[in-house]
Amino acid sequence: MFIFQKIKGFDPWFKEAEDVDLNYRALDQNAKMIYNENMIIYRKGAETFSNFIKKSFWYGFGRKELEIKHGSLWSNYKLGNMFSLRKGETIWKYIRLSIAFIGYSFCILVGNKQKTKEKMRNSKFHTH
Repeated sequence: MFIFQKIKGFDPWFKEAEDVDLNYRALDQNAKMIYNENMIIYRKGAETFSNFIKKSFWYGFGRKELEIKHGSLWSNYKLGNMFSLRKGETIWKYIRLSIAFIGYSFCILVGNKQKTKEKMRNSKFHTH
């Protein structure tokens, strides 16, 4: 059986970050991640400032969804690293982080946490 079938594919509960959830669930089922130097990944960037704002907002929203389902994701992050500029990074990093924080906060505000946790516990996609 393919791992995608074993973990029942993408979880429709997610508005965002369903791909990251899929990865977490695959790893929980002992799937192995491999590196393929020949792989080509196509990613559509934000073509306008408005799209950049929307993508950043939903990125933050999705991070909170992942935290609701999988628990704390922040233990691996160091605040200093998050907010320091590394070579090649620009002020847009701070703008994106700020807007993502708004999306993260919005996910907290719009969801009833208890209902959400109960829904996740009863979800056929929950593997914990």
